[in-house]
Amino acid sequence: MVAKLVRLLGLNSIKGRLRFSIICFALIIGLISTITIILIEKKNLEEHAIGMLEQTIVLQKKAIEKWLEERKIDINSISRLPEIRMTEEEKIKEVFAAYENHPDFFALVYSDKEGVTKVDSFTNPGTDITDRNFFINAMKGESSISDVMVSKVTNKPVIIVASPVLNYEQQFQGVVFVVVSLETIENVMENLSNSRSMETYLLRQDGYLITEAFYQDADIDKGIIETSPILKVKVESELYGRAMQNQFLETTYMNFVGEEVFGTYDWVSDNQWLIIGEVKKENVYASFYRIILVLTLVLLLASVLAWINIKYISKLVEHPISKLVLGSRLIREKNYKYHMDDTVISKGPVEFRELCYTFNEMSATISEKIELLEYSKEKYKHVIDNIREVLFQTDEAGAWTFLNQSWEKITGFTVDESLGKTFIDFLYIDDRKQNRRLFEALINQEISSCRQEVRYITKDHKY
Repeated sequence: MVAKLVRLLGLNSIKGRLRFSIICFALIIGLISTITIILIEKKNLEEHAIGMLEQTIVLQKKAIEKWLEERKIDINSISRLPEIRMTEEEKIKEVFAAYENHPDFFALVYSDKEGVTKVDSFTNPGTDITDRNFFINAMKGESSISDVMVSKVTNKPVIIVASPVLNYEQQFQGVVFVVVSLETIENVMENLSNSRSMETYLLRQDGYLITEAFYQDADIDKGIIETSPILKVKVESELYGRAMQNQFLETTYMNFVGEEVFGTYDWVSDNQWLIIGEVKKENVYASFYRIILVLTLVLLLASVLAWINIKYISKLVEHPISKLVLGSRLIREKNYKYHMDDTVISKGPVEFRELCYTFNEMSATISEKIELLEYSKEKYKHVIDNIREVLFQTDEAGAWTFLNQSWEKITGFTVDESLGKTFIDFLYIDDRKQNRRLFEALINQEISSCRQEVRYITKDHKY
């Protein structure tokens, strides 16, 4: 299996291993760099989104609290006017008429100490408000800002900012309050919103929406609500649950319309209301996905350039190596005259140039030595074949392995027909026993040499 994989990847050659190594190195560096950049950028985008939400919420919180405080100052100032303190209804109407164009006042109302409205700038008086907390607080001499409630007159969500009316003896005479539409709060929040991709909305402590969100259209489409969501939709997201425990959430969660979002929160108006800021996960990662695409394209381009460079480097290395391999093969085939071209060598790296020059020197030396050996061999053969004595060589069994031409001249047997036969076969019968004993002693290294006169049979049966 491993051998098959090595062949498949071309790792059985230097060229293949070089290419594979460089590709692996480039891919590893590229992947590590890309993954690092992606992780860092992903974290930065998440932190930036949360930071923008937190900044927006802080600005909105300050604006809302400042606005509420200003309305509280306004109503306190109105309650201290002589016309109000004297509880003269006609003069109170005149005072209220002066505020009828106030952009934040939906209605100004005066109630007597019995809790029945006497002057109302919006509708007919006579409404009983004794069950309202702001009236109860006014009886204690306290100004207050109510939670979001449903108006008994308009049946719409409103906020009440109330102040007690005291006569000059500091006796409770009733309450003056201004009715504020939630649209004013929404306008404050919208004016301080940094981005349309971010959404902020207000909740009561019980989780009911008290401002509209741009999720409203989605809510209507999904059948969650039929009209305005204010005080009709209860938010039960994971972030709301954490907020009730004063804990924060660092991961995404599903908001009340089923979208995955990042979010954060802050409490407003003495922890009566909760501002929640959210941004969709897909909006946070929109630029992140573009970065991934760009990095992928860059990585692919780098891979292509690396492949071109690898091929060029491989060619520089492969060409002189292929010549070396060819030269080694020719030498193995006893072709000692191969010489690498200097133009090929000069284009390779320094190390390969040195190796190729050494190969050429070695090849030239071998060729020279072989020529000398061939000359010596021919000269040696000429000498051996022309002396009158028989020169021979046998193996351990006594078979001829070499005979010079003098053998054929003296015995008449040719060299070819004699090689492979034992020298005993050519001895005179009476001499065989003694010569066998001497040969075995030589083979067994019992003696180092011997000199013996023997009789050989000739081809014409003489000796």
